[in-house]
Amino acid sequence: MGLLSADPGPKHGELQQSFANGAMAPSEILNTFFRANPKITEHGPEWASSRLPFIGKTFSGRSSTISESATTCDDYFRFLSATVAVHPSDNTFPPASGFMVSPGTASLSSSDGGSGIVSVKGHIKISSVATGNSWEEDFIFYFSEFDREGRFGHFKIWGDPLSCWLAVVGI
Repeated sequence: MGLLSADPGPKHGELQQSFANGAMAPSEILNTFFRANPKITEHGPEWASSRLPFIGKTFSGRSSTISESATTCDDYFRFLSATVAVHPSDNTFPPASGFMVSPGTASLSSSDGGSGIVSVKGHIKISSVATGNSWEEDFIFYFSEFDREGRFGHFKIWGDPLSCWLAVVGI
């Protein structure tokens, strides 16, 4: 079954494990699970981007080298890994029944390039690369703009940017 069915199936498990335990490099995650022109948005206040450069804007597209504007999805993962380390556990994500799946009604030829939404609430320990300060947070992952193969076009994240800011600053 596909990622948008009531039973998310094997692709769901691969994605969950890839994000949760770092089993795949970011470029491999982008190549495997994202559509050709991906977007990633980690929501948070724009003022936080001076210390948390992965927050508060939408990264789009791919790059093979660091871009001048640093706005590609590859840049998102570079900024993220240079700033924080994630420490997943067996309980980072709920079982498949905890994923909210909406197949959507948009045509695959619509302007956004796909349809459907999958969202999930997770819990994880994160630490600052610079200070070593750590915290635990709940977060929401929101995947949308799916193609027929179950790859998504837009990945949105809602987490706890204030705790992240405090840990990175060293407070």
